[in-house]
Amino acid sequence: RDFEFLIQPLEPNALKSKSSLEIGCAVGRLVRQPSYYFKQAIGIDVSKQAIEKGRTLLSDVVNAELILGNGSDLSALPD
Repeated sequence: RDFEFLIQPLEPNALKSKSSLEIGCAVGRLVRQPSYYFKQAIGIDVSKQAIEKGRTLLSDVVNAELILGNGSDLSALPD
């Protein structure tokens, strides 16, 4: 519900060609909701265990991706 409030002023069709990014996503609990609106929903976290668990939890979401980062920069993200 909060996510829908946040994106309310945005053009829904424009979101379908964009990606969302959550920094510090842990197991990706908040990555699922953006996946309904964006072309790709990405989460990044420094915890290998959280990313592995999140990948299992989000295995049914084809446009969600969880990435293990280094905590210093976003170099692990694709361009």
